[in-house]
Amino acid sequence: MANIVVAIRSGHERNGWIHPLLNKWLILTMFEQVHNIYFDFIIGVPGLAGSANSASKSFMEFPNFADAEWLCIIDNDTVPPVNMLRMLDDIPDYVDIVGPLCPMQYGHLVFPQQGSYIIETTGEQLYRVVDDKIVAGASISSSRFVPLRDFSHGLHEVDRVGGGCWFIRRRVFDAMEKPYFKVMIDPVTQQTNISDDCYFQDIARKLGFRLFCDTRYIASHFHTLDCTQYMEGIVMYTHEAVPPETKTDEETSV
Repeated sequence: MANIVVAIRSGHERNGWIHPLLNKWLILTMFEQVHNIYFDFIIGVPGLAGSANSASKSFMEFPNFADAEWLCIIDNDTVPPVNMLRMLDDIPDYVDIVGPLCPMQYGHLVFPQQGSYIIETTGEQLYRVVDDKIVAGASISSSRFVPLRDFSHGLHEVDRVGGGCWFIRRRVFDAMEKPYFKVMIDPVTQQTNISDDCYFQDIARKLGFRLFCDTRYIASHFHTLDCTQYMEGIVMYTHEAVPPETKTDEETSV
């Protein structure tokens, strides 16, 4: 049995709003009997890094959370699978950070958040795999690609976990310096260079901690539609705008 703090980040975007299906998941989780669960709601804290640091501060310093081994951070637009907490049942001690598959959107593409690249073949969006690990940053020439439907279920060591829904052991925070989360901005373009979750995970890996994705679980990440739908085979295309048909004089006459 694990002691878990579930922190919902709702202050960085649409302050105070939580997706209705995430509310349902929270209600169901309150009756979960396998693990001891505490809840924390981050509201009114600006910025992704700010809300993540606020959740981490509560986890590390709030006396009621002192016996919790895991911090689970969930974004307000992400809905975990119903049985996600079972991921921690008998989890190996060498797993320091773990999460479900968590899709993300980039422009008009939707792809698994664990990788930096997307390769489309006959409309299928694929994982990029190197040496049987889901990784980002290696050259295409050294990579091989595995379709989502063919990817084996279970724990896979990764270089990054989807930041919309993930678990972090307390010992990771114990080894890191504050602030745990930062957003790195490119000084030239003024665009985000490294997001808050990637910054944290990169530091954790440098300290020797190991990150895993459990592909038995897939979270839903909602924008206009659930991004998971795209992962399962719905291909979204970008179409040129089609001008309205020109009406005839008869149609426009009174």
